[in-house]
Amino acid sequence: MKPLLSRILPILAATALMASCSESDAPATGASEGERTVLVYMVAANSLGVGGNINGENINPADEDDIAEMIRAAHALTDGRRVLVMRSTYSVPPTLYELKAEGLKPLRTYDETESVLLPEVMRGIIDDARELAPARHLGLVLWSHADGWLQGTEPDKGPQRSFGVDRSRRMSLPDLREAIDGADLEYLYFDCCLMASVEVAYELRHTVPYIVASTSELPRPGMPYDITLPMLLDGAPAGITDAAASTYGYYRDHINPVYRTCTISVVSTDGLDDLAAATRAVYDSAPLAHPLRRATNYNGISNSGYHLDMGEYVLALADGRDAALAADFTAALDRTVVYKASTDKIWSQYPVYHDSGLSTYVFTRPDAFTVKGYDTLAWARDVVATHIKDKQ
Repeated sequence: MKPLLSRILPILAATALMASCSESDAPATGASEGERTVLVYMVAANSLGVGGNINGENINPADEDDIAEMIRAAHALTDGRRVLVMRSTYSVPPTLYELKAEGLKPLRTYDETESVLLPEVMRGIIDDARELAPARHLGLVLWSHADGWLQGTEPDKGPQRSFGVDRSRRMSLPDLREAIDGADLEYLYFDCCLMASVEVAYELRHTVPYIVASTSELPRPGMPYDITLPMLLDGAPAGITDAAASTYGYYRDHINPVYRTCTISVVSTDGLDDLAAATRAVYDSAPLAHPLRRATNYNGISNSGYHLDMGEYVLALADGRDAALAADFTAALDRTVVYKASTDKIWSQYPVYHDSGLSTYVFTRPDAFTVKGYDTLAWARDVVATHIKDKQ
């Protein structure tokens, strides 16, 4: 989520917004079922959980700013609509809170020696949210840093992550799938960077019906919760689409030109199997080489092909080869990406030539298939493997 515009050292900062608690603070179970609970899973034991001077600007920790936004939107907490926040920082142990008009009420504290990015810990906290705020529908917001599908460790770059940074712990995409599989989520909203990739969506396609995410980096402020929280409480698909559109409008019209950058998509995971079949048909008939002279690179400054626009790439492969394959792919993509929006440029520098609502990994050498653990992903095995099989 929200990249830092410069590197800063972690600062252990106390916060006035929270206080630690114990399980004795938890309410009695057996509460009546409401209509909807939203759980914001705030992993802030990283640069987003500290403040300081960044690029000459004195800023608050991003988690504190977002919590303040949530409190301003607490008027939306009508009967049957509740918001829980799991917050973990350098100075606050992992704690599950309930949002109230007067602030955050602690419900349960967890062992801070166990990372909140372990699949079993995340799933346990999701289950606790269901127990403490039972509801017909549960929406999950994942808040932290993220790198899309990237995973593994490189000696010269250190640990990589798919979702989250919790001190030294990162969460891989397969681990995330394990954590939410069977949790019966209404939607998954990534308030973090680069998670609107087809690799991410396909990996999670059987775990949740709707995913909201950004193909590019999000500015540090992230989602404007004072605007979007009531929409998240309206559920899927209408409420989360409104929240995505409002987030886009917030950044498109931001008073600070540095923050006038945003890409955001709403994905219906029901369409992903058809999209995989249509993409595989194009890949199997096309050369491995990238056919574009220019490409939309959602990672901006990176020269890698980790996050290029999916529709732009696949349609370029199909161009002049088979119009029917291209039409099938476009139809499948339209059924999958039910909302998308992007500014003309990312960070006012990097053009968005084509916005399909999903990114993908694009490589030109078969040996790149295993880079950063790509070959461990379901999309790589089901779709891309045949693309490189006869080209080695």
